[in-house]
Amino acid sequence: GWRVLGKRLDGLGRRASFAGMRLLYHNHDFEMKLYDGKTAMAWLLSGAMPEHLGFEPDIAWISIGRQDIVATLAANSGRVPRLHAKDHHEDFAAHGFADAGAGILDWDAILPAARAAGVEWLVVEHDHPTDALATILEQGGRLDAAVAVYEAALPEEGGGRAYGRSRIGEIRM
Repeated sequence: GWRVLGKRLDGLGRRASFAGMRLLYHNHDFEMKLYDGKTAMAWLLSGAMPEHLGFEPDIAWISIGRQDIVATLAANSGRVPRLHAKDHHEDFAAHGFADAGAGILDWDAILPAARAAGVEWLVVEHDHPTDALATILEQGGRLDAAVAVYEAALPEEGGGRAYGRSRIGEIRM
């Protein structure tokens, strides 16, 4: 099952580490299904060492899969170098994905949880944009504004700027 897949990915990730790379697993909603009280994602990751298999969570899919984003990030702290910053509408079946910050996700809770989990990059994503470049720029602008509010609340001591724009579609944390 899922744990066996995690063990196989552990071996691949171990080999990738010899080449200076890190294998990351990107989820969708089906990995959020529960088996014996744990998500498929939790079972998969339990089969691999964190240094061999990281987790690149897609937070919209976590939400669509009816799991708690903040709790998922906390449970995988230190294993999450990147996060797919994607949002969705309340009625996903009818309206689908939304630009990050324009849907139902609680970014005021997600950003601090991402930082606490060790996220280094927010990857702006939208599966079905009508205008890809406009979507990337709009989402980036919304996330930049949310990050600025979050950073303003950081304590002076040990706080400082935690995020910065690096490339179109990515926000460095």
